[in-house]
Amino acid sequence: MIHLAQSLMNQQLDLAAGGILRAAMEAMGVTIHLGKLTAAILGEGRVTGIAFKDESTLDCDMIVVSAGIQPNTQLALECGLTVERAVVVDNHMRSPDDLDVYVVGECAQHRA
Repeated sequence: MIHLAQSLMNQQLDLAAGGILRAAMEAMGVTIHLGKLTAAILGEGRVTGIAFKDESTLDCDMIVVSAGIQPNTQLALECGLTVERAVVVDNHMRSPDDLDVYVVGECAQHRA
């Protein structure tokens, strides 16, 4: 049995895309636990489970951690660039507000 516990996928997916991903994962037999914050990894010498801050637990024998970052878009906002989850870019990674500004990495959001 596979369980996924996640809380901050909103940087990668909007609400509609998240719903599509959730439905696809559940169709494959994966149980999704949303809004969970990890409190502790359980076990000594090997993983036996995970404890969440809401005091619930989940038995498991493996934990995969995928850590992301939130883009710092303050400068782009101050410069008048279009910012949603990140700085909006065109097919050439340019800001549509100023074609001399190129955006890369976690600060770029293509096709808002």
